[in-house]
Amino acid sequence: LPGLYNIAAHVRIERFVAVAVVELHIVAPTHGGVVMPLCGNNGAGIGGGQSSESEVHISGGTIDKVSGGERGAGIGSGYIGGSSTVNISGNAELKDVKGGNLAAGIGSGHGSGKVDVVIDGGTIKATGGDSAAGIGSGHNSRSSVIIKSGTVNAAGNKHSSDGSSGIGGNYTDVTISGGNIQATG
Repeated sequence: LPGLYNIAAHVRIERFVAVAVVELHIVAPTHGGVVMPLCGNNGAGIGGGQSSESEVHISGGTIDKVSGGERGAGIGSGYIGGSSTVNISGNAELKDVKGGNLAAGIGSGHGSGKVDVVIDGGTIKATGGDSAAGIGSGHNSRSSVIIKSGTVNAAGNKHSSDGSSGIGGNYTDVTISGGNIQATG
């Protein structure tokens, strides 16, 4: 459903897959609030579905687990998704973000248009799918990553056939101006 969605309560999202341009704001409660999105085929766990654009803002609370669909990012765009934006800030805690096959943990899905990722706070652990970055680009995709502050642990897929970055990837611009960063390829 196109539109703006604000989530600010105790929720469990079983499926959130955009079929059109969507803007999603998540502010999970800081007192034990948990959001655990799991998506369908080819969509992002949080963000765009196959061939769609999305805008995601996460500014607080705890998200325990996010997994992308077959070729979708954990948070960002789905398979062959359009240009998208992901903003993570405040005291957001993202404990386990994983990209689907050939998709970034946070950033672009396989074959997607450019996804712009801005991290300015929070605690994040992200792992890319096969041949994809933990934060940045999925396989045959583009992205930009700006990290201003926060604690970030990003890993490329260790079992990748052709390598993957912790932060970055092919066709990715990366700017890090602050934060506590650990990235492994």
